[in-house]
Amino acid sequence: MGIKLNKRLLIISIVLCLVASIFVGNIQAQTIVPGVTPGMTFNYCLSSYWSSSDPFDSIPVELLLVNQTLYVELRISEVNSTHVVTDSMCYYTDGTATFERGAVDLYTGNDQGFSGVIGANLKAGDFIHPIGTDSLTIADTVTRTYEKGDRETNHVHIVDGNKTAGYIGTRDLYFDKKTGILVEQIDQVETTEFPTGITQVTWKLDSTLNVEDWTVTGKFSTINNTGSPSIGSSQQSKDQTISTVQLLLAAVILIIIITVVIIVYKKRKHK
Repeated sequence: MGIKLNKRLLIISIVLCLVASIFVGNIQAQTIVPGVTPGMTFNYCLSSYWSSSDPFDSIPVELLLVNQTLYVELRISEVNSTHVVTDSMCYYTDGTATFERGAVDLYTGNDQGFSGVIGANLKAGDFIHPIGTDSLTIADTVTRTYEKGDRETNHVHIVDGNKTAGYIGTRDLYFDKKTGILVEQIDQVETTEFPTGITQVTWKLDSTLNVEDWTVTGKFSTINNTGSPSIGSSQQSKDQTISTVQLLLAAVILIIIITVVIIVYKKRKHK
């Protein structure tokens, strides 16, 4: 009986060690590097599309709000090895504006406010959030042409729902490869049961400011907004390093292995 227990213990220990080494190795192999710097500014235009097979249907309230949005101005406020802090102003057609301060963790994807920033220079197959829970990867890299030349753009494709459930939802995200900033987001929901229809909302980069080697000139590129609300005290982002995560993970695996050894040893001792 003792020989069988030893074999079983050995197999469990080997499996746990292999899982730990593979997982930690994958994390270590993919290091996230921010591509944006404080002072960079990105302006976005919003648009929507809606159709329905029911002639008595009304356009959703959320789309009406999108249609009342003039543009969104995003400013990179703070950057460290894991976090990007942003200040965004949403300008409306009635002359009003709202301010929002946000932050995104490049490793986990956890965010407050604007989340359209990922690591720079990712390639097809890379996780956009290596230790996050969304498991999103770069599907492919395409080329987009701007007035000062071509830029590589990383594409993320998400599908939710199915025809059996009565709808199909898709989200296509396009990030500039060099900076990791969002250049276009297309959200679409197609209803496949009566009333059938399509709802679509699009964010698209209109213009850039203070971005080295990349100038995008659009409808709102010449607007200078100086009346931004006071930001107040700066949000302190904890500088979280990937090595800390690796150590914690290794410690957890080690504790599991030790626990298994103790349990098996006690069983053998009582026999």
